Amino acid sequence: MEQEVILRAFTSLRRLFIRGLRDITEEWKGKMGTDWQDCNRHKGAAEYVHLLSQLKKNFPGHGIGDFTKKVKRDDKGNETESVLYRLNQLRNLAEHTNGNDNADCFDPNLYSEEQLLECFSEVRALFETLEQVYISRSFIEFD
Repeated sequence: MEQEVILRAFTSLRRLFIRGLRDITEEWKGKMGTDWQDCNRHKGAAEYVHLLSQLKKNFPGHGIGDFTKKVKRDDKGNETESVLYRLNQLRNLAEHTNGNDNADCFDPNLYSEEQLLECFSEVRALFETLEQVYISRSFIEFD
């Protein structure tokens, strides 16, 4: 039961994460009007990568692009899989089972409380970054 709750938390977090990015993109696109630059979604690209790519293109220099990478490097040059990429992969694994075999969905090494907290922290960091972009852009007025 506990593992199922954690699994649902992963999928719910990803859904809310995407919904938030869609809402922000649409709102900012509307406020920018004709100055908004659309970018094509690459075949096979995750929706969050496409949305973040659009935000990065329209608001360069704010670190938004760092959240689109599959692999991140730390200060020492060590590579690790991006937390948002892992969140997307875990959601795909949970919702798109291979031949009705969802045994991996209940693997506590993949879907742990620690991993869930790490995903929440990364999503929070992204939205805090977007909040700073919002605050720093004078053309986006508070309603």
